[in-house]
Amino acid sequence: MLNEVTRLTKGDFSKFKEKKYQVERVRFLSLGVVKKGVVATFNTRDKAIDFLNGLDKRSSDEESYFRIKEIDR
Repeated sequence: MLNEVTRLTKGDFSKFKEKKYQVERVRFLSLGVVKKGVVATFNTRDKAIDFLNGLDKRSSDEESYFRIKEIDR
């Protein structure tokens, strides 16, 4: 515990990096071309999952899927 406190007082805050979660839509186009796009960004994974559950995934004729990607900020 003392070692952890010493590290924090020296300015090592890498352990406490803020994480964000992006919901990406991945679409498959002709000849295997893949197109990715960020749909939304959230502070918690639970909010991203709730967003995915609320989407109407059948609204597009293209073959696509959604995924959650964790990013550091």
